[in-house]
Amino acid sequence: MPIKKTHYEILGVPRTATPEQIKRRYRQLVRQHHPDVAQDKVAAKAAFIEIAEAYQTLVNPDKRTIYDASLDAEMFRVPISRPAQPRASSGIGQRAEAPRTHAARSRVAEAERWVREAQAAFIRGQFHSAMSACREARTLDPKNVQAHVILGDIYKIQGRLENAIAMYTIAVQLDPGNAEVQAKLDRLLRRSGARVPGASLEREAALKLGLNLMGWSMAVFVLILLAVSPGQQITWLKLNMPFVGLWSTMLIAALAIIGALVGFLLSVNGTLQSLDDELVFQSVRVPGRRTASYPIGLILIIFNFFNFYLAAGVYILIGLIQESLSKSLLRAFAATICVTALAFLVYAPDPSHVLLFGGNIVFPALLFGWALGDMFRPVG
Repeated sequence: MPIKKTHYEILGVPRTATPEQIKRRYRQLVRQHHPDVAQDKVAAKAAFIEIAEAYQTLVNPDKRTIYDASLDAEMFRVPISRPAQPRASSGIGQRAEAPRTHAARSRVAEAERWVREAQAAFIRGQFHSAMSACREARTLDPKNVQAHVILGDIYKIQGRLENAIAMYTIAVQLDPGNAEVQAKLDRLLRRSGARVPGASLEREAALKLGLNLMGWSMAVFVLILLAVSPGQQITWLKLNMPFVGLWSTMLIAALAIIGALVGFLLSVNGTLQSLDDELVFQSVRVPGRRTASYPIGLILIIFNFFNFYLAAGVYILIGLIQESLSKSLLRAFAATICVTALAFLVYAPDPSHVLLFGGNIVFPALLFGWALGDMFRPVG
């Protein structure tokens, strides 16, 4: 009987491999054994599960330490096979098998109960509870697809893309016909750096360079134009909204244009992830109920109508409760503050109110540019 491969042999890395090397090799193997590429689907499925299990162990420092110690202690020897015992022809042998079958069914049923608890906790935003329930379900039934999907969704929301890829990978191999999970996996692989075969890196680099040169130059030009010619104040604002009564058409246009350009360029450069992924607190589908989700994009726009800083504060509060703060949105908030601060420095007629309310215009413009940038993103 062949000796079982170690996790290092499965991934094709030495025991001295760094976490970065392990992650890089894992991505290569995932793409190599992808169902759309592999000739032998059955072999690819088995390889996927082996690769994911090996990666989950080696990428976790604590698990890796324990695994290395077990290797050193030679705990992974293959036991000597024993000849199969002939099954008794009487009813005694058949009755002996029944308890094990019943126990297996009980474990699967108990795992389903844990999955339902995980789904309910996920909807409530209690991610720690959901993760604990999923782990209980996986312990009872390692082939439970939904437990892996929920864990993948949580890891994705938390920004732990490598862990999310591992969970989606296992789920896809356990349920190859699940198009929804396959789409999630494909999307994450693109976000983590996987490229479309045959794509020209030189062409992508040239396109990105051109967009950056044109976009940043235009943003600087508009800012200088605002400083040189701030424009005439808008009479309607002076009469109806006196707190921004000194604002001009030029100021509003400059804030909107620069905000959109910054959002577009940050998206193209990959600083911001896909807008579709970042503006919804995702949830899971519960049998008999609709999928629950929080349209955080709409919530932000509503609060931003009153004040940008209020919108940012509400999002951060919700994100902390949900344990799902988006790095991309936090970067978008920071970019909005930077643009507003620059306008504050150059708009002499009313700098203080620009600092207080300029984000109300910059942020939605940045979201628009972000969405546009997703369409022109040259990678993935």
